[in-house]
Amino acid sequence: MIGCFASIIYWKLERCEFVKIYDNYLRKVVGRNHIIEALHIIMTGLIVYIFGVLPGYEVINALTAFIVIDVSSTERKNLFISESTLFYDSISNISKSLVGGFTAPLVYILVLGNGFGIAYMLLFNLSMANDYPLIRRLYYTASIVPALLVEVIMYGIYFIRRRKIYIDFKGDYFKNCFFRPLVNIDILGAHIESVSFYYYFNDKEGHYVKGYGEYAKKVDMSCIKDYLSIAYGTAMIYFVVFFILFREVSIV
Repeated sequence: MIGCFASIIYWKLERCEFVKIYDNYLRKVVGRNHIIEALHIIMTGLIVYIFGVLPGYEVINALTAFIVIDVSSTERKNLFISESTLFYDSISNISKSLVGGFTAPLVYILVLGNGFGIAYMLLFNLSMANDYPLIRRLYYTASIVPALLVEVIMYGIYFIRRRKIYIDFKGDYFKNCFFRPLVNIDILGAHIESVSFYYYFNDKEGHYVKGYGEYAKKVDMSCIKDYLSIAYGTAMIYFVVFFILFREVSIV
C-alpha cells in the first residue's frame, strides 16, 4: 500500500529512463548485442534469487511496489500531445502502462514474490529500450495472463457502453493472445472509444498494416482522456482485488 502511494506521489520518476541508463552503460562497455542481452537475463535471474532469499519485511514489499508500479507517468506522456499522428500511439502507450506498469508486476508479486515483479519490470522496460529478441519474447510470454485479466474489465466496459457482445478481432484474437498480448487490449480500447486502431505487423507473412475498431470518430484529446480514465479505473479495481488477496496471503 505504502509503495503504491509513493509511486503515485513520485510519478515523475520514470523507471524506463533508469533502465535505459543501465542499458546504455552496458552497450558502451560491452558493445555486442547478444552478450548484453545475456547479461541482462543473468542480472534479472540474480534479482529473482536475491529477493527470493530476503525476508518478507514490509519495507521490502513497499520498496518493491514503488519500483515496479509506473502507471501514473502515462498521463504526462499522453495529455501534452501536439502531433495528430501521436494520438494513435497513445492508445497503445496507455495499454502498455496499464499492463506493464501495474497489473503484471502486482500479479507476479502476489503469485511468485517480489523478485518476479521486479524481473517483469526489467523485461518490460528492456524490451522497449533496445532490440533484444529473447527478452521481448519473455516479456510477451509473461504478459499473457495479466493482459487477459485486463481484457475482462475492458470487455465489461465495452458491453456496458456499447450494448454489444461481439468484437471483431479480424480473426487475430488467439494469435495476438500468445504472440502480441497487448494488441488485443488496444483493439478493445478502440472499440470502447469507437475509433480506428492500426497495427504494423512485421512477421514471416510480410510487412503490413491492419486496421481494427469502428471509425465513428477521430482519436483526439477527449478520447485519450476518456481512455486514461478507463485505464485508471481498471487499475483501481485490480488494486483493491490485489490488496485483499495480499492481506489474505499474509494472514495465512
